[in-house]
Amino acid sequence: MSTCVFCKTKQSKYCGRSFHKFPVKDVLRLQQWLKEMKRKDWKPNRNSTLCSAHFTNDCFDRTGFLITLKKNSVPTIFDNPKSECSSCHRLREYGRGYSFFKFPLDEPDIMK
Repeated sequence: MSTCVFCKTKQSKYCGRSFHKFPVKDVLRLQQWLKEMKRKDWKPNRNSTLCSAHFTNDCFDRTGFLITLKKNSVPTIFDNPKSECSSCHRLREYGRGYSFFKFPLDEPDIMK
């Protein structure tokens, strides 16, 4: 089972995301991925993955049975990992064991 190294989403049949390994053998593309992630002093290994939430829709090849990344795709969608809880003001930091969720603004019954 894969886990996204950025948002810690775990791969399951219910998560609705695909998981993609870092291009560790393509040095130039790997540098682009790491630059977009903005993580200091972190290096991926051959099993490190990012989930599809960090890629735009045009990065995917959906013509076959499996969803795959196009050859030169680079992840560009990264939320600010240091956002703050609106209730307790705890900072969101990946790997700290806290989960953060967005308010369901499009579902008024739940928002009540």
